[in-house]
Amino acid sequence: MNRIMVDPIHGRGVSSPEVRAWVCGYIAKIIQPKTVFDLGCGIGIYGAQLHQLASNIRLIGLDGFLPYLLQDLVREHYAIQIHAPIESVMNGEISINADLMICMDVIEHFVKADAVRLLSNRGRMIISTPLFHYVQPSVGGNAYEEHKCWFTEKELNKEYGFTTLCSFNHVSEDGQRGTIGAFEKKGELCPT
Repeated sequence: MNRIMVDPIHGRGVSSPEVRAWVCGYIAKIIQPKTVFDLGCGIGIYGAQLHQLASNIRLIGLDGFLPYLLQDLVREHYAIQIHAPIESVMNGEISINADLMICMDVIEHFVKADAVRLLSNRGRMIISTPLFHYVQPSVGGNAYEEHKCWFTEKELNKEYGFTTLCSFNHVSEDGQRGTIGAFEKKGELCPT
C-alpha cells in the first residue's frame, strides 16, 4: 500500500469528515451524476466515500501532486487520474465532459484572483472551503497544500452565485477554530 506523510483521516491536507459525509450523500442521493470531475482529488478520500454510496459514478481525478495520484484510493476509485495543475483546467488546456465538478478544500490554495477564476467555471460545481483565515503551510512536501486566501459565506452566495449546502465547526490539529462549508453552483450540466 502506498503511504504519504498526511494522515488520511485527521491530518492536514484533507477535508472535514462531516462536510465530506454530507456532500457525498448529497451527490449520491440528490444529484446522481454519471461522471464527477474531482479537481484536486488529493489521496482519493472523496472518491472512496462516493463509491461506497454509489459505485456506478465514474470518477475522474486531477491533482498536481503526483504522490497523491499514486495512492491506493485514487487508483482504486478513479477511472482516470490526471497529473496536472488545476490551472490547466482554468486555462482550457484540459477539458473534461462531466455532470459535476467538485473542488473540495481546493480554492483556499490559490491566490484570490485565481480562486475566483476557478469559481467562474460555467459547469455545475460543488466546493468546500474554510470560512475563516485557516493558516496552513505546505504539507508533506506538497506546496499546493499552502492556504493563500479565504472566502466568507456571504461572498460565495452573493458575489459568486453559490448556494450553501452545509457547514460544520472545525478545530484543526494545531487548534485553529472556524467553520468549513460546502457550496453548490447549479451551472450547466455540460463540459467543464
